[in-house]
Amino acid sequence: MLRRIVNLIMALPFFGCGSKPESPNTPESDQGRRVQIRIGNSEDIPANHLPFKIVAVYESRKPIDNAPFHAAGGDWTFFDCQAENQTTFVVGTVTKTTDEGRPSSWGRAVLAVSDNESGRQFVELFAKAFDGALPPASSSLHPPKPMLVNTAILAEDFHRDAGGGFAEGGGGWTATKWFPSNDLVDAEVYFNFNLDQRTGEFSEKDTDYADSLLSILASALRDGPRPPRTPENDPNLTLVGPAFGPARQLLKRRSSLNTFTPDSRYAVYQDATRILALVVEDVTGEPAEIAQFDHSPWQVHLVNNEMDVLAQEGVPEEQGVKSSTDPMRIWWVNRSTKEKKLLRGPEKEIGLTEAPFSPDLRFVALDQYLNDPKGRSRNKVIHFVDRTSGAAITVQLPKDDLSIVGWKETTAGLRAVGVTNRWGFDKDQPSESFLIDPTNGNLERQGQAQRNSEKDVVSPDGKHRVQNAEGELSVTTLESGEVRKFSFHEEDRPFVGDACVEWVSPDYLQFNAPRLALIDVRTMKMNFPVSADGSRFTAGAYTFSPDFRWVLYQGEGTDGEGVFLAPVQLPKD
Repeated sequence: MLRRIVNLIMALPFFGCGSKPESPNTPESDQGRRVQIRIGNSEDIPANHLPFKIVAVYESRKPIDNAPFHAAGGDWTFFDCQAENQTTFVVGTVTKTTDEGRPSSWGRAVLAVSDNESGRQFVELFAKAFDGALPPASSSLHPPKPMLVNTAILAEDFHRDAGGGFAEGGGGWTATKWFPSNDLVDAEVYFNFNLDQRTGEFSEKDTDYADSLLSILASALRDGPRPPRTPENDPNLTLVGPAFGPARQLLKRRSSLNTFTPDSRYAVYQDATRILALVVEDVTGEPAEIAQFDHSPWQVHLVNNEMDVLAQEGVPEEQGVKSSTDPMRIWWVNRSTKEKKLLRGPEKEIGLTEAPFSPDLRFVALDQYLNDPKGRSRNKVIHFVDRTSGAAITVQLPKDDLSIVGWKETTAGLRAVGVTNRWGFDKDQPSESFLIDPTNGNLERQGQAQRNSEKDVVSPDGKHRVQNAEGELSVTTLESGEVRKFSFHEEDRPFVGDACVEWVSPDYLQFNAPRLALIDVRTMKMNFPVSADGSRFTAGAYTFSPDFRWVLYQGEGTDGEGVFLAPVQLPKD
């Protein structure tokens, strides 16, 4: 078996519950490299876990839908597993390969049970082991199907050490992290196994994932997948709605920036340290580089149609390790003059605010956490940097956190809009709104503010207002005052909240649930768009152009994982 440790520090932490994060990029010692993942027999690193025996192994297989869930021919390895109380299940694993044919850091897994009863035994045992809340069983059961999971390969052919982690130097252990998900929730869990010793274990990644894990497992293995929602069983659905045409793959990896210029002419995306722009109408054109940095930026904001860029770049203190504690640099890039101006940094604990630049592009708003003089707590301050003079002023409330959420033109001049208790973490304190003069830092209290977002939102053409209350949308036609209602399906109600919908065009609202959905405010019907190859991703994977003619999305389609650009195809009237 190939011996390797995967450098996933940019995306995956290498540590077990209760242990200090340990970078795989530290200099090698006599003990070799280690991966801190809980295995289950160390009292020093307590974590919930479910051990099992491997009773049979099948190599060179491919997955199928029915028992035994694999057939000859393929690059998968399957194994029959047995946990306590004779609970049985089947696992299959495969490692992806790169374009050059080398093993990748990513893979897939299959988890399957023979019937609903086996699924019930498995999830009840899992709930006991992980101390989670098992959801009530469905009133109608459906045959369980094999559950496909994306995975990260953390280490191969390592040995388990006395601390409960893994160390380099042989031993047959494969350490992986699974990312189970469905249309409603997602979670993470470690899955580690040793085919030579015929043993393995599910190991807790984070206690907060327990209930989500059980929800996913119970739905897939105990209750069986529900029949797809259709207009026949959900009267709010329609098959007539926006669809996505053939897509062009822009990257073969995911990106932290996918957006469009305000005029919808360019798609702009991040490729590691570079920011690229592509003319959306040019199906064979090559992207142009509009900015480049020494290190992959933490945040990038596209400022205007000229594609000026405001960016927050981290300067790693440890090579290959991207940490929020790294010093940060704030850059303004003028594309037309090719000037890259450092506005601030490198400084620790500094970053761009939610609304980081003023409409006239004069001011940049930053936030920073500073230790108080006695070192007992940290205080959040706001810096307003004047791009014309380079001067900066600092604003701080004595007790409350202040977040910059927007800008407003007043009779007295341009003001930043600040909100305290932005996300409502302090349930006993209301959110208050302030207007802040960026030239001198003067604050003017405005009263109580909406915490997460405005509940009344007007459509881009100014014709409709949407209001969300108690699991129901109300859409008002402003000219006539007509009000129409949309009631959410029971599967969608857990995701209904203040920020659950947003306008993507004058006629369509995007519902921000795990599964992308669009609501037509003319018909009050919802549809689930998919890509041309049938792939679908979570709502957060999609970004629509302002004119609603194009969509950027990222995930794994038939062409592999990456970033894709596709036309939006509207239904004919």
